[in-house]
Amino acid sequence: MRKKKSILDIIGIVFCIIMMLIVMFPYANMVLSSFKPSLDVISTSPTFFPRKWVVENYIEAFRNSALPKIFSNSFVSSTVSCALAMMIGSMAAYAISRLSKHKVSGAFMHLTLFMRIVPLISIAIPMFDISLTLNLYDSVLLLVLFYTAFQTPFVIWVMKSFFDGLPVEVEEAAMVDGCNTFQTFFRICLPMASTGLASTAILSFIMPWNDFQFALFTTSSNAKTLPIALSELVTAFEISLAPMTAIATAFSIPLIIIAIFLQKYIIGGITGGAVKE
Repeated sequence: MRKKKSILDIIGIVFCIIMMLIVMFPYANMVLSSFKPSLDVISTSPTFFPRKWVVENYIEAFRNSALPKIFSNSFVSSTVSCALAMMIGSMAAYAISRLSKHKVSGAFMHLTLFMRIVPLISIAIPMFDISLTLNLYDSVLLLVLFYTAFQTPFVIWVMKSFFDGLPVEVEEAAMVDGCNTFQTFFRICLPMASTGLASTAILSFIMPWNDFQFALFTTSSNAKTLPIALSELVTAFEISLAPMTAIATAFSIPLIIIAIFLQKYIIGGITGGAVKE
């Protein structure tokens, strides 16, 4: 039995390594292509590793004077909307968790689920009309408001599972010591659910950071984000693959840094929310 288990463990490890290589191959190819000369990127006989290492793709990509503003639009809209969604969603999730016996909380959870599963493309055109009516078209404020509204139901559903697993006795002890509901929430519950907060915040940041559909309908120049700027390198006459790989590589760096520094919270959040006492 022990020998059989060891063989199964080895098979599992080999399978995971193969799957990791399959998943990482496109990204590794993109990063390496960003250091290739332009002609090598579109060559009919490509190589995985660069024949000659160059940085001209990054120089050409960041020579665009509008790129810092575009990056700022993506960063601000993603960061602010993530912070707002986490603040609103966490408080709502805590309230629903502690009022779970009431029928209203169940109806509210189903409503938030319906709001989250609505396809983004189905509301992009109505939001375009609303942005024109409110004079918010092509503004970062519109992106922040929409991303916050779209991500809040997700935060509610995920964080509720974490608050459900927290012992109510700790909160009761805090209230006996003089804490009110808000103090108990911010000083006791949020620190205890830190792994859930971190993992949920990362996922809430990724969605607006990668969004293309909504930004395509509601921005043109002033509030343009990086996915839109990246797509504009593909025209009817030319596909600038080399600069695209450079921008895409730079675009992925913030997410990689976040994942590296918060990986223990991501793993803890995924496993912590799955177990309920």
